[in-house]
Amino acid sequence: MNKYLAGAAMLAACAFQVQAQPGPGQEVEALYERGQREMAPNWRPLGKTHEAAVFIHSDVRKAENGRVAVWMHYEMPAPEYIEKEKPYLSTRDRMIVDCKASRVGAADSTYYADRFGHGAVVWTNRRTAEMVDVVPDSIEELLLRTACAPKKLAARRKAAVAPKE
Repeated sequence: MNKYLAGAAMLAACAFQVQAQPGPGQEVEALYERGQREMAPNWRPLGKTHEAAVFIHSDVRKAENGRVAVWMHYEMPAPEYIEKEKPYLSTRDRMIVDCKASRVGAADSTYYADRFGHGAVVWTNRRTAEMVDVVPDSIEELLLRTACAPKKLAARRKAAVAPKE
């Protein structure tokens, strides 16, 4: 009888451990909160997806053809892999944003072994951004609104200050 009780106790302990571990959504939420405390002040929280906590760099720069460029940071809840043997936990992408056409594309990517862009650089990818339309209610739409807001705000300020004729 003690064998059965010990087995039941072990199953209960295993069930408790499974329940005590956070699910993917909870892990992303925890990384999002942690990133707000641990990342440099020039990185701001942007949003969360099912796959990552997402941050945006405050430095939005002019790019070619009237577009802007800004860096985004993705923090993964579990390691992902490049070529099956190179694990990474975070990535940074230089995003090109076309504010007028509501399109975005990734130009450069860097993959890091450790949390929040630390550790060894596992892989880099330099490419020409393939521009795509922004999906409504997506992280890319948040990127578009955030990256294009300073430009729109500056235009409004300029219009408000301009003398009336």
